Amino acid sequence: MRSYEWMVTYTPQTVWIEGKGVLIWLSLYAGMLGGGTYLAGLYFNNLPGMVLGWLIILIIKGGLHLAHAERPSRLWRMMLRPQTSWISRGLILTILLIVFGALQIAFSLWQRASGIEILVRVLAGICAFGIIVYTGFTMSCVRGVPFWNSALLPVLFLLWAFLTGLTLVQAIDAHVDTRAATAGNLVLLIASLIFVVIYLGIASYGEPAVKESARALTKGRLAPILFIGIILIGMVMPLAISFSGYVTGALSAPSVLVLVVCVIVGGLSLTYAALKAGLYSPLSPAGS
Repeated sequence: MRSYEWMVTYTPQTVWIEGKGVLIWLSLYAGMLGGGTYLAGLYFNNLPGMVLGWLIILIIKGGLHLAHAERPSRLWRMMLRPQTSWISRGLILTILLIVFGALQIAFSLWQRASGIEILVRVLAGICAFGIIVYTGFTMSCVRGVPFWNSALLPVLFLLWAFLTGLTLVQAIDAHVDTRAATAGNLVLLIASLIFVVIYLGIASYGEPAVKESARALTKGRLAPILFIGIILIGMVMPLAISFSGYVTGALSAPSVLVLVVCVIVGGLSLTYAALKAGLYSPLSPAGS
């Protein structure tokens, strides 16, 4: 974009997806991945799943936050405005999950089913849920990017986080009920597909900047990411694998591996497309 076109034409949002902003994209997805895996571990009472989700939040999400910060020693200052900032809330939730998750894992090893273990489990689960939804709310509250201003965005990210967590727990624990897990996959995949269609359908009738974002996803520069990364790899292939597992009651190890890879690729594509499609509305019409 030429400098004189800045905010005169539809200006792409780049802060969260280009250059060092790639770390924000990966951090947002790591929150969905870790939070969803932790919750799936809690649901199936699966300690390896809880540990994996906790490690993703601690190492990957936490590390990306530190790598993105210009001065990591001052990162704590971003937590001082939880009453007005979703970024502050997200950082607080991340730290709380790291603390409560560590305690919950420790109590699961040495004091399983004790009162304190159940309390910490509930608190950690609330924090994991909060980390997932904060991703969508952080974006939906950015008023300068109309494409993100939708209540459907947090719900879509929540569905995908649950889907990813479910597939990861299924992959690391052969004792998880395959029919129950694949049934959950099918429900979440179909719901995600419906929400994507509804989201784009509503956007296609929105204000001009929103329409332009929808056009970029369905017919323009981001169409390959939508149709190949999100729909084909992230939805159609997992649907076929999950349906097969539900019918037969079993999935081979290679099938589970392909399922995990497809869902992760789909989640990365979904968050990337949402961030990349964001456009700022022109401040003044071109030529005025």
